[in-house]
Amino acid sequence: PDIATTYVAIAGSYQDNGQPGQSLEYANKAFAIRKKIFGDDHEEVADIYRIMVPALLQQGEGAQAMTILQKRVAIETKCTSTLEAAETYREIAGIHAESGEHELAVAFLEK
Repeated sequence: PDIATTYVAIAGSYQDNGQPGQSLEYANKAFAIRKKIFGDDHEEVADIYRIMVPALLQQGEGAQAMTILQKRVAIETKCTSTLEAAETYREIAGIHAESGEHELAVAFLEK
């Protein structure tokens, strides 16, 4: 997991410097390691999803970002606190609101 943690740090640095493609490259490397170690439904995997979403949105990949958010909220609902799931629902609502889907945004905020 230490290598995965390093990849996460590198991905975050690239994201902070406006390089979403590089960020995703390292996030995917970390994801592969953590998924192999922890499986699909683990908070360590959800943490990688947290890094991937902004990079995908910056690259115009809203549909893929939404898919990842749905996976993340499923893990958070099962494995972590309701606060983390609530934050993810708020993030999903924000994406819907930005795309003009206000009813969907409200539905996710009510969760």
